[in-house]
Amino acid sequence: MSGKPLNHGAWAASLALVGFALLMLTSSADAQGSVDFGPFILSVEDSFPSRGDQDHNDVVIQYRYTLHLDASGNLEEFLLEFQPLAYGSIREHGFAVHLLIGAANPSSASIERPGDPAPTVLAPVEGESELAWILLDSVRNAFCTTCLEVPINTVQGEPPLVSSQFVFSVVFDPPIVWNQQGSFPFDPFVYRTGNYPHQIHLPVYRGSDLMNQTLFDTQDDCSDRSDCVDENGLVTDNSGRFFVDARSVPWVLESVEQARWPKEGVSFEQAQNDPTLFYELTFSSELPALQVGAALILLGALLGLGVKATKG
Repeated sequence: MSGKPLNHGAWAASLALVGFALLMLTSSADAQGSVDFGPFILSVEDSFPSRGDQDHNDVVIQYRYTLHLDASGNLEEFLLEFQPLAYGSIREHGFAVHLLIGAANPSSASIERPGDPAPTVLAPVEGESELAWILLDSVRNAFCTTCLEVPINTVQGEPPLVSSQFVFSVVFDPPIVWNQQGSFPFDPFVYRTGNYPHQIHLPVYRGSDLMNQTLFDTQDDCSDRSDCVDENGLVTDNSGRFFVDARSVPWVLESVEQARWPKEGVSFEQAQNDPTLFYELTFSSELPALQVGAALILLGALLGLGVKATKG
């Protein structure tokens, strides 16, 4: 491999500083008490707990979410807008969300897309102590129901496929108390279709109650350990981080940069060193940009938290 390796610590520092500056300039609430976040790009390497090719294009989803608050600042509605952008996996994966807000009782939850005659009512996943919903049991089907095992929007030159856009709404009546001083505990994740416990989350989350925790510390995973040693003998502290390998590289990345991901079979690190290796997006998404500063701070935290490497 040519070029310099990714410096996750430097990424973290620069993104956090830029994010803080943007956050100071950007208001996240309007007169009606709505707080908006995003859009974000969720990029997944689906081979967890194996490292795989680390192209992080197996599932790519853009999303943003809005919190509707009452006059007292309590949460009345959680609104998520999302659109799958690419699907490079040969496996089948679903998309789900997990809200870490305790055992709240929503009055309704539904999902819809343009053209639907009415929203589809969704029930929370049974057996979870906190709220979780399966939004798509097959992300691939959001693009095409007949293109099995065909890479979607990861091979340059192939005709692009544009997926549906979805809106997911959770209404709380009565509203629930939410501490607005912290970030909203929203955990989007993917799972293997037909095997819900095989989940892959962002590194700040350790999975839902029903996640198969025995996957941790197998194959290439080195979650929540301070003594991770990579193939070059570097020791990394991954304490408090999950779904990361011995180099602290996550299986799921979240960013607010332009929508881009590596071409099929190209690692994210290779594409970062050679931008021509990124897939060139030839269609546009309509999700508007909102709280960019907060998202950059979050990305910096994801990449930099606990990344301390020494020679072992």
